[in-house]
Amino acid sequence: MKNQAALYLRSSKDRSDVSISAQRRELYSLAKQRNLVIVDEYVDAVESGSTENRPGFQEMFNAIKSRDRAWDTILLLDTSRLSRRQYISHFFEYECEKKNITLIYKSLPVEDPISAMMLKAVLQAMDQWHSMISKQKGLAGMSENVKQGFRAGGSAPRGYSLEKVTTKTIRDGVAVTKSRLVPNDDAELVGELLSYRAKGLPRQRVHDSLDIKWPTNSTLSMEWNALTYAGHTVWNVHAERREGKSITGMKRRPRSEWHIKENTHQALISHQQAEMILSQLESKQRKSKPTKAIYLLSGLLYSAETGEKYHGDRAKYYRLGKSKRIPCDTIDDAIMKQILSDLQSNYFIKAITNKAREKLNPQTRNVKRGAITRKVDDISKKIIKLMDLITEVDDTAPYMARIKDLNTQRDELELKVYEMNRLEMDSKDINEFDIKRALASLATELQTLDRDQLKDMLSVIISKINVLESTPQKREPPRAEIHYRINSRGVVMASPRGFEPLLPP
Repeated sequence: MKNQAALYLRSSKDRSDVSISAQRRELYSLAKQRNLVIVDEYVDAVESGSTENRPGFQEMFNAIKSRDRAWDTILLLDTSRLSRRQYISHFFEYECEKKNITLIYKSLPVEDPISAMMLKAVLQAMDQWHSMISKQKGLAGMSENVKQGFRAGGSAPRGYSLEKVTTKTIRDGVAVTKSRLVPNDDAELVGELLSYRAKGLPRQRVHDSLDIKWPTNSTLSMEWNALTYAGHTVWNVHAERREGKSITGMKRRPRSEWHIKENTHQALISHQQAEMILSQLESKQRKSKPTKAIYLLSGLLYSAETGEKYHGDRAKYYRLGKSKRIPCDTIDDAIMKQILSDLQSNYFIKAITNKAREKLNPQTRNVKRGAITRKVDDISKKIIKLMDLITEVDDTAPYMARIKDLNTQRDELELKVYEMNRLEMDSKDINEFDIKRALASLATELQTLDRDQLKDMLSVIISKINVLESTPQKREPPRAEIHYRINSRGVVMASPRGFEPLLPP
């Protein structure tokens, strides 16, 4: 696999963009200079670099994780080929680092491993971004399932069973199956129940007359599934939840956001009956409809004096106890300005530079490497002993299985040693310019995120924000001290100047 490389080529919709063939010529020339053999190629023609949902990019990303991959280097024309969104690029580079894959950009005449390493240290939050990206891909897949009339997941509602349907897709040698709904023994009773509910008859009265034993609250859930019982596949009904709670305060999204594919399975009630049921439910819901609010700093704000946590209040305030409130807009804007200022301050740059040099201290690294090397030697000795025993027994299967396990352990440990060797460098080579550039990229990315994404990112780089409330005597505006963690294993620090005002004096 050494000296073997793959190309990634991407052109955008911009007519002035570099063509695929031109990129290929440039990279083959680069491969020749580096004594690399091109063994694979991933192409995205006329694809935007602002998203990771590109066929060629996804194929390349899957290949990174594959044991059958035949290359350990990826060649690209420039950084924009990979992505025009920094968090996507940083995450991809981070995944390549974990798999010992080298990324080479032709537009960068000299590789900059120090900068790449610092981006990894500063943006360790990419593990969380990975889950967000995976979630987006999963949602896109479920949406496509609905468009094709399949279930987007979950168990069958009462009155139906799941029927597996084989598709033409083959994955890992096995045909992929998807699910459709088919009526079961409860279908007739469910249809009768919902027909009565469409007429407005009370739920408990219907239960009694039909001698239904299941709880009435489960019938309420069935009513919200009325369109499913009308023969339609419906998805994206339930509101997004975080930490077990709805972000918007509503259990379900507005009807305008539901994904509906009509006439995908046998109906138990008519479409008109389903609409009548939903109309009754929605009329009750509108009477107490809460206001949508995303509290940007919820879970991060604490009282500096008591350690108590602030909570969102009426979509306008962060509240402490029963009486102390801070307007959301005021503190959100002030905290964001302070974060952007901190990330570009000399204090941060120097602190992270010193921490990086400390982590790369040769003495510390050599101690860890020595311990791992000794473990590798011990495993090698065990393997040799087992190989000797194999010649003396009839049933070799248990011994071969144990040897396989030991070889896997040894490979993992040797990979760790290899990663340490790749970081073998003099700590003085780490400079504040690289750190400043990495922090600037993080600050820029924060300004491009929507409110929901920003909330997730802040929870990764900030451990807490201590608020120092004003006293009646002083009548000063509240002040706050931000405690950063940057990443879980790296630098932890507070605001450079301590408590900063949240309101101008």
